[in-house]
Parts: sequence; C-alpha cells; structure tokens
Amino acid sequence: MGGFPFERTTVDSFLSRYTTETSIPTATTTVIAVEELFFNVTPSVDSLPTANGTLEVLEEETEPTYSLAQIIILGIIATVLSILTVAGNVMVMISFKIDKQLQTISNYFLFSLAIADFAIGLISMPLFSVTTLLGYWPLGPHICDTWLALDYLASNASVLNLLIISFDRYFSVTRPLTYRAKRTTTRAAIMIAAAWGISLLLWPPWIYSWPYIEGKRTVPEKECYIQFIETNHYITFGTAIAAFYVPVTVMCFLYYRIWRETKKRQKELKNLTGDRKKDSSKRSNSR
Repeated sequence: MGGFPFERTTVDSFLSRYTTETSIPTATTTVIAVEELFFNVTPSVDSLPTANGTLEVLEEETEPTYSLAQIIILGIIATVLSILTVAGNVMVMISFKIDKQLQTISNYFLFSLAIADFAIGLISMPLFSVTTLLGYWPLGPHICDTWLALDYLASNASVLNLLIISFDRYFSVTRPLTYRAKRTTTRAAIMIAAAWGISLLLWPPWIYSWPYIEGKRTVPEKECYIQFIETNHYITFGTAIAAFYVPVTVMCFLYYRIWRETKKRQKELKNLTGDRKKDSSKRSNSR
C-alpha cells in the first residue's frame, strides 16, 4: 500500500465493522469512523454506534423553547417585574431608615422581609427568566450553585419573615397587654436573625456539598437545579415540608385565629354599644 500506515486487513476489518453495525451510514458515523481510524480517537459517550443499528445520542442540541418575538415580549415583562420588585423594596428600606416614626417593632420585620424580596428581585428573578427563555442554563455549574444558594436562602428567609409577622400580629391581637410589654428591639432582632440563620443552614451548605457527598455531580452542565432533588427524594420531601408547607400551614392557622378574634371583638363591641343605648333610653324614659 505504498506509504499507507495501516495493513489492508486492519482497514477491511475496521470498515466492515462500521458497515455491519449501522444499516444506513450517516455523516455522524462516518466522522466517528475516520477519527478512530486515522487519529486514534475513541467515540464519545454521546455518539456511540450500537449493535442494533441505532445511534444513541445523550446530549442533543437544545432547541429554543420560544420564538424570537415571544422571547422579546416575555423578556420585557420579566424585566419590568424585576425592576418593580427591586424598586419597591428599596423604597421600603429607604423609608424605614429615613423616617424615625416608621422604626417600630412591626416594621423591623417588614424591613427584613424587604431585604429578602429585594434579593429575589435582583438575583433570582432575572436569572430564572434567562434560563426559562433560553431553555437551558448558560452560565456553568459554579454560578449555578451560587445562584441556587442565594435564591433558596432569600426565598426561605422571605417565608420565615412572613411567619414571624403573622405570629407578631396574632399575639398583638389575642394578647394585647402582655405581649406588647414584651416586644423589644432586641427580641425582634433575635427573631429576624433566627429566620435568616435557619434559612442559611437549611439550603446553601447542602447545595454546595451534595455533589461531594455523593461523590460526583449529576446535574447536566446545561441545567441548574439542586442535585438532591433528583437523587434523594426523602431529603427533597423533608426540605419542602420544613421550608414551605409547615410555615404556610401555620400562617393560615394564625390568620384564621386573628380573623375569629377580630370578629369576636366586633361582636362584643356591638353588644356593648347596644347595651349602652338601651341604658340611655331607659334613663330618658324614667325622667
């Protein structure tokens, strides 16, 4: 074969293997064959020929989820919502810091809630919108984990701050004398710190460490989600219960009790007003 670097038997056996394994040769299988023969390249796992003549492709090109017009419209809507969320919560924080009359115990909780919602509007919403519109995660695994950690931290802190506000309102209505005497700035700060501390322990450490706990990262490079959501359903269920369902259930119960207590007070006030009118009418008649 002149200066050809392969024996004829090697070439024949190699070509026969590819022609028998694939019923209809394609451009992909041809490229694989040439690469393996001349450049000693082994086919990658995402394009291996199989014995039954099919070609398994694990990584496919991501097709756009939306048309260009839809992306523009949805992008504008998402941008406006993010800006409104950020601007609204910035105004709340500035008002709290400037106006001394607004610096009450109840508003401390609202200030903490505004910080959490500000982070959601600034970090969570824009990147979530980009991922949704593109149909894939474009920024790699490291930024993905950081975004998830901040997103879940802020979201969970927001829920817990709402829970604290509901407890504060419940005790203010049901125990107005004893509770208001115990409401101090220090206790409010402890409750706010607890909300952020629980959120910090519940999400970021596990988001970062779970690939190391399992020994590998199973989240595809073009996707972004917490790894244990796919690999450990027990932890997913437990965190969902602790972070969302329990706080929401407690809030619903507390606001129901607040509503009942308010209706009870209104009824008592109405009866008291009616009794006073009756007494005044009796006195006028007796005269």
